[in-house]
Amino acid sequence: AQNKDAPAEFLRILSIGTFYRTKGFDTLIEACAVLKREDVPLQCRIVGEGPEKARLQALIRSRGLEQEITLPGYLAQEALRSLRRWADVFILLPRPYLHWGIPNVYIEALASGLAVIATPLNAIGELIEPGRTGLIVAADDPTAAAAALTRLFRDAELRRSLAAAGQQRVRQLFDERINSQRVVELFIERLQHERNHRPRRVAEAQQVP
Repeated sequence: AQNKDAPAEFLRILSIGTFYRTKGFDTLIEACAVLKREDVPLQCRIVGEGPEKARLQALIRSRGLEQEITLPGYLAQEALRSLRRWADVFILLPRPYLHWGIPNVYIEALASGLAVIATPLNAIGELIEPGRTGLIVAADDPTAAAAALTRLFRDAELRRSLAAAGQQRVRQLFDERINSQRVVELFIERLQHERNHRPRRVAEAQQVP
């Protein structure tokens, strides 16, 4: 296994999600193009499927990133666990969207001990404190995303500290006595419960004189 505390010979980037425009995978590809122009060696795995796949593949080709970026499709959980062990950083750059909660993939990445780069979604502050439990960059800003990735590539200690603090943050949101496999499951259950009940509570509040 690689020593993630050591300087990386290349940056191992992981992203996971359904290929919709709102998920910002095009921004990640453009950020990787910036890294390549700046001679930052990288390997990026973008896991998923969806209606934007052909457009993303075309963008990868047009930026000359066929050797750096791989789209392996949907993967089983064991393969995803293996990729999380492989990666140095998890990044997902969704665009602002009315109904966004916290994407589960952020929770899973933090629980797995990965440094995370995110965009400022409404609820993300529950999970990521910028510079302590992860990094936040603006959506639709490949230059900012590339700068954050470069920072993590060059600073192994920062990668380690963000990963450790992020993992602890996920545990603190729940019960520290439960094992790490249940942490992710309980967090997802809680978020789903909140999503299911929020519209009713809002409607009730609007009826109060």
